Amino acid sequence: MMHRFLGWAMTVLTAAMAVLAFPPHSQDAAGWFCLVPLISVMRAGWADWRHGWVAGALFWFGTMWWLAHVTVLGMVLLCLYLGAFWAAWCALLRLAMVRFPEATTRANLVISTVAAVGWVGLDALRGWLLSGFPWNGLGVSQFQNLGLIQIAKLGGVELVTWLVVFVNAIGALTVVRFYREVMRSQKLRPHFDFSVCLAIVAGAFAWGIGEIWNKPKVEPQMVGVGFIQGNIPQELKFDPVEAYGTLETYLNFTSFLANGGGGSSRPDIILWPETATGTGIFQDRALTEAVRDMMRKAQFSLLMGSIDVDRGRFYNSAMLFLPEEGSYRMYRKQHLVPFGEFVPLRRWMPWLANFAGMPGDYSPGDGSDAVLQAPAASGPVDMGLLICFEDTLPELARQRASRGARLLVNLTNDGWFRDSPGAWLHVANAIFRCIETGLPMVRCANTGVSCVIEPTGRISEIPLRDGARVVGLRGAFARDVAMPGAPGPTVYVRWGHRFPLCCLVLTACYVAYEFARDRKRRRAAEPIRAAQEVSLTSPPSGGG
Repeated sequence: MMHRFLGWAMTVLTAAMAVLAFPPHSQDAAGWFCLVPLISVMRAGWADWRHGWVAGALFWFGTMWWLAHVTVLGMVLLCLYLGAFWAAWCALLRLAMVRFPEATTRANLVISTVAAVGWVGLDALRGWLLSGFPWNGLGVSQFQNLGLIQIAKLGGVELVTWLVVFVNAIGALTVVRFYREVMRSQKLRPHFDFSVCLAIVAGAFAWGIGEIWNKPKVEPQMVGVGFIQGNIPQELKFDPVEAYGTLETYLNFTSFLANGGGGSSRPDIILWPETATGTGIFQDRALTEAVRDMMRKAQFSLLMGSIDVDRGRFYNSAMLFLPEEGSYRMYRKQHLVPFGEFVPLRRWMPWLANFAGMPGDYSPGDGSDAVLQAPAASGPVDMGLLICFEDTLPELARQRASRGARLLVNLTNDGWFRDSPGAWLHVANAIFRCIETGLPMVRCANTGVSCVIEPTGRISEIPLRDGARVVGLRGAFARDVAMPGAPGPTVYVRWGHRFPLCCLVLTACYVAYEFARDRKRRRAAEPIRAAQEVSLTSPPSGGG
């Protein structure tokens, strides 16, 4: 009974510590120890995959509860679904623990490697199934630890996740090993596994500090960027009656920035956030002409988010209007948000649309215009566009960088987060796109975190904030952004998503190996078991 209680208590403790590691708490140290309670009780045999599912579901409830502002049922189902990946990881870890029951350096290193590789492999699967949901990998908890997370240049945020899980596993197994040695159930020996773990962490941190201190050989190109955070309430954002008032807000702020307001010189590019106009700008002649008239006289480019309608299909889009021209170029969002922009499995389960409140779905773009060029006083600016949650997808940012982008631009709404930690979680995930690609990012939100993120992942400034509060603020500002003068592709840009995919393949191979080994052992034991049964049922020999 006590073992059962401890198993569930450690399960809840693991979930609580994992939640503390993420915004709004942002206690990154908790990320290095959050799995220790769960792994420890699993090593003792007091927990299994069910405890992992509960821990995972509680973690996702604790970090994604704000999705209830969009759909309560969708949030619950999503958290239970995501918790299943923790359950699968615990089942995998149990296989390794059964295979290596001893508490030795070799066993601990093997189990910890299986734990780290398996976690990253399952994260890769999570980022692909049902269009993918790559949010909040454990590595994201370290978004403030700039020295350590530079290794994302090598293998993406997944490499940071690998290291965090590896440290957790070594920590838990070291605790179990010390306990056995203190209780004299095994001899006291050097813990070389712990030493290896410390060496890896120290090496990663030292390399990251060197990358931060490494100054570029070519002077950066400076570009002036203006940000407008309209803070249009979500319930008014898509109301056609409010369309002209919303447009007037953005036009007034644009004029303010164009005349040198906002804390910097006149910007080369002004950003409006995702779906800034609410209604489709080209479906309303008055809205279209108001923007085009402004741009015919402008000395800046305007990148704005709006809805585009083409042949009955709706697209979440970004339009780039060039100065002194009435023409525009457009990017249509590639990766749509489940239950936010489309309902998964709508064809087979149409009743899900009733809970999401979505009569129809948006359509995805093909990504052909994901890199757009705008003029600037210092030279042309190649912008890699990311709308809303696309800045949480490593592969999309990598595609932009490999196609010549020198500045990542994220237009987002974040208004439906309301007063929740969702905006901070969003930017914490986005930080890793800058490190992975070696490019800066400018983020313009309807409400939330509008800011500049440097290639090292450092947020240079958040001008629109009131203490820790970033949601519910309206304003405009301009900043000079330094783009790399001659950006060389990072290892991640060159090699892409191969590290997590390799982890997924290795995980599948290990599971297949263990099942094959178990099947072979059972087959080998069948003749012995049959002989034993025969000997038990046969009458004793002898005369009478």
